[in-house]
Amino acid sequence: MKRYLSSAQVATYLGKSRDALNALIRSGNFVEPDVIVGDRFQGWSIETVEQARLEMSGDNVLCNTHGATKLITAIRAAAELVRAYGGDSENTSAGIILTVPARLHVLAARLENEVRSITATTQALSRAVAANQQPDDPALYEQKAITMGFTSFDTVLAPADADDLLRATNLRLVAVSLTDIIVSIPSELQSPITRQVTTALGIERDKIVTHAELLDGATDLFSPPTPN
Repeated sequence: MKRYLSSAQVATYLGKSRDALNALIRSGNFVEPDVIVGDRFQGWSIETVEQARLEMSGDNVLCNTHGATKLITAIRAAAELVRAYGGDSENTSAGIILTVPARLHVLAARLENEVRSITATTQALSRAVAANQQPDDPALYEQKAITMGFTSFDTVLAPADADDLLRATNLRLVAVSLTDIIVSIPSELQSPITRQVTTALGIERDKIVTHAELLDGATDLFSPPTPN
């Protein structure tokens, strides 16, 4: 059964007096309660109160675990496509095979750590409140696994006969995918770390586009057929 905090408990959680919290509620400057029972009781979930605390502190943290994990997996999949298509058809250069995939995986790991940290903190606070309300519940004193929903992704190989045009085409598709990811991140995950990561993702995307342009230039797309 989901439990809710009373206004007195919310005030304690936020480190405010009841009068200060009630003033915020009356002025409309505090989040609406999740439940209202009768004429008097208002209840807030621990998640709602924690989000309110973060917003009041200026941290502006948001985490939609399901959406964020999908974006993180997409970044890792993009890294593997760059690993597959980031060279050139003559194997004369490693291109961006070594640097960009490594950087994308590092950025994905930073986002994953942020998602896990926010999720664990929220769950720990919820458990602490529950332990205060139900100190005899044995489940609260056991280790708990939190299902995050990360999915696996494959390392891929380009076809043996992949030419520079095919490589450039796939790299451009990766760049489009990364652009979509960058645009989507703020609606799924917000924190100071994620703002740094989105900027860095844009830099890696631009490297991918630049390499695709080099490959396009190496492919003579408009040369007439050689006469027999």
